[in-house]
Amino acid sequence: MSMNKQVLALLSDLRTTGTETLDNESELTWRILTCAVEQLSTNQVDNMLNSLHSRLTDAHDDTSELITPEAHDLVVGLNSGLLPGNTVDHFVSEMIRCRGIEFAQVGMMVEVSGEIGTIKGMGSSANLEVLFSNVLKHGNQPRTAHPTWKVKYFDAAGTVIAHFDESGCVFRPDRKAANVA
Repeated sequence: MSMNKQVLALLSDLRTTGTETLDNESELTWRILTCAVEQLSTNQVDNMLNSLHSRLTDAHDDTSELITPEAHDLVVGLNSGLLPGNTVDHFVSEMIRCRGIEFAQVGMMVEVSGEIGTIKGMGSSANLEVLFSNVLKHGNQPRTAHPTWKVKYFDAAGTVIAHFDESGCVFRPDRKAANVA
C-alpha cells in the first residue's frame, strides 16, 4: 500500500472510529494538513482553495455547516487574494505599531528595487506582501518586501509620496503629532 493510501486510511479510521478526545483528533488532523499544504506548489494551493470555496458556496454541500463563520471568511478572503489578517484597519494599525509607517495602504502601488507592484497585505514580520506586475519574473503570488528598504510608495495619482533607499528614508509624508489630552 502506498504511503498516500496509508495516510488516507488513517484519516478515514479517525473519521469513523475517532480517538479518546476531539482535541486529539483536531490536533492530529491539523498537523497532517499543515504538512501536506507545506508540500504543495502555489498552483496546487490555489486549486485547493478554489475547490474549497466552491464547496462552501454549493447549496448541496454541507461543508459550510462544518466550519466557523471566521474560517469561512478566511477561505473566501484567501480565494479572493486577500492575505489572512490583512483587513485594511489591521494592516494600517500594525504598520504604524511595528514599522512607524502610517501612509502605506493595501492596494497601494509601490516600487521595490525598481520593480512595480501592489501591496496585498503584511507578513508576520510586518513586512509588505507585494504582488509584482511582472508575473513572468515574480510569479502570481505576493512576495515579501521590507517596507523601508529600496521602496517607493505612490499615491492614487501615481505621485511618489515616500522613498526609502539602502541608507534609509529619503523622504516621507510628515508625521502627524500625537494628540495629547
